[in-house]
Amino acid sequence: MSTVARWKEELKKNWRARLSALFIILALLVLVDEVVKEGYSFDPSDLLAWPPLSHEQLFLLLLLLGLALGMRVGRCAQAG
Repeated sequence: MSTVARWKEELKKNWRARLSALFIILALLVLVDEVVKEGYSFDPSDLLAWPPLSHEQLFLLLLLLGLALGMRVGRCAQAG
């Protein structure tokens, strides 16, 4: 089996775990951006701000997506 074929097979197996890690890293980068721009890390009252999407809402969305995908990866790995 060629190197490219093995790489594609690995990518197919682990795409959910990689996507989960990407979402969690993006969530942390949003939190860092919040600290740099606003001077504080997380303000729960900003979760209710609408229509402009706040840093807190984006952080929570990315974090939940990452955790949901990560939990699914763990469950599939235990079953297989």
